Amino acid sequence: STVKIVDTSLGADYILHTENFTPFSGAVGQDLKGKPGIESVASFRFGQAKVGKSTAPVQGVEPDALAEVLKLKPVAGKFADMETGIALSKKAAKDHGWKVGDTIPVTWRRTGLHPLKVAVIYDINQFAGDYLVSGTTFDANTSQQLLGVVAVKTSPNAKPKDTRAVVDAAVKPFPNIVVQDQSEFVKSQGKQIDQLLNAITGQAGFLLAALFIAGMALLIFDVVVDRTVASLLDYHFHPHRRAGNGRRCLFGRPADSGTV
Repeated sequence: STVKIVDTSLGADYILHTENFTPFSGAVGQDLKGKPGIESVASFRFGQAKVGKSTAPVQGVEPDALAEVLKLKPVAGKFADMETGIALSKKAAKDHGWKVGDTIPVTWRRTGLHPLKVAVIYDINQFAGDYLVSGTTFDANTSQQLLGVVAVKTSPNAKPKDTRAVVDAAVKPFPNIVVQDQSEFVKSQGKQIDQLLNAITGQAGFLLAALFIAGMALLIFDVVVDRTVASLLDYHFHPHRRAGNGRRCLFGRPADSGTV
């Protein structure tokens, strides 16, 4: 469920994003750092790169805030070493046979091949995906330094009312950015999933009905054509039946009233 995924994978108290998760300015992430009651700020960039032999989604983010906002559990290595390296999920590491210390080819569309050393391998996390690099590495190899999500972790003793006011003030110059706490985020994502499932269910029902109607139409068309062709053939090759000498049966022998 959405609640379980968020509970096990997301440690942030506030999630900042646009309505459709379109990219937005990185200024808001920078502005939140060091503000009262704010402990960690992770600004996630979304992109793609060729890792090894396959093109895959790659996220750029600040290593020092990563474990706090995503509840990431390292299996091997340290997130601190990710500043100039790459972090992999244990699934990606297993699939490719990579381990901490290995250097793997990473090819960016803008800057080309830049091999990176595996700094840390982490447990599977729904929000982290398979590949993470530092924000510095990501920005140096991509043409646009825009964010997809800003995740904010507040200080243990901070009051939610105060931290919410700080976050709201930071995003005020950016009316397209939505601020949600964990419960709001879970509710909105769950609603989107429900809408998607309803749409799929509705489309599936419509598709089944359409297929049924189309199938019946084809069947009727086939019968009509079959009968028409048979009639024409019968007309041309059996002239003695034109005067109504007997009843014609399309699917068997002619059922004439007289002797054939």
